[in-house]
Amino acid sequence: MNLEQFFRQKALERNGETYMGVLARQNYLNNSVIDFISYLLPAGSILLDLCAGPRGSYEAALQRGYQWIGSDICTNFVRELKTSGADKVLQADCCRLPFPNASLEGVVFIFALNNITNPGHALQEASRVTKKGGIIVAADPGFSIWQTDIVLSCLVDPRTASAIIGQEKLRRIKDYFEKKEFSPQDYCDYLANLIGLKRSDLDNFISNLTDFYSDNKKRISFDFQQEVAKRYYQFVQETAKKNGLEIVKTGLIVTVGVGNEAKTDWVVFPPVEIDPNHWLDELIEARTNKKPNLLSNNLCQSSCRLILPIICFRKVK
Repeated sequence: MNLEQFFRQKALERNGETYMGVLARQNYLNNSVIDFISYLLPAGSILLDLCAGPRGSYEAALQRGYQWIGSDICTNFVRELKTSGADKVLQADCCRLPFPNASLEGVVFIFALNNITNPGHALQEASRVTKKGGIIVAADPGFSIWQTDIVLSCLVDPRTASAIIGQEKLRRIKDYFEKKEFSPQDYCDYLANLIGLKRSDLDNFISNLTDFYSDNKKRISFDFQQEVAKRYYQFVQETAKKNGLEIVKTGLIVTVGVGNEAKTDWVVFPPVEIDPNHWLDELIEARTNKKPNLLSNNLCQSSCRLILPIICFRKVK
């Protein structure tokens, strides 16, 4: 079983209990994203929510008059979606959608594209089923710090990895791969290939960061994630352009863990609209606190936070 098959099987077997802690956050995100796109997509439009998860954006879409269709590859999630009251729910692979060409007005990926085994193919399929003039939206955090730390652990020597990542996380990484049929190196190559990178590109990222942060190695993990994120979003934008899509609106949305249980209590701030021509720079500046006025609330400085872009594409070809 190769890595793509492994993660596809894992997606098929997910269950709602695993995601209970973030369902409230997902509901807030769904509402915020659907509200953000409302003036781009007229009421009555057919809106497909891909990788909708166990709840989906059904209620938010219904409030705005959309004809909502929920889709997920996971059997358990599809079952739970059907209990939400939605009458159009299907089990489908994002890379093989059961819709005719140009049959939908809108497609949304909300916290989804980064979890798909082939995001490039998923965007291509979304474009295929969307009518000219329709919109495709990605509200996406990119690869997690866990994923990029696995990559880091493959690219640097063990002593340096310990200083950058920490012994505890290195132990968790080792435990994670202990009974897998693939190695951390296989995983590293898989992630790089997903966004059109080679191992040498990742090596260059690391080399530049270790030179720059020779006296502050703990900073390398975060900045490496941002370098990979930059390339991830560039890949999304390039793939969209190749498939006849152009950016028409962008924003940033912040979700912050608060209280004693930061992983289960979340605050989601209303999206901040940003310049579509410079959205990626503004995203990285916000994540690295280089633009504090953009996201003014003090909670946005929390160590338990996610800042993700909302990228709205219009199909023009």
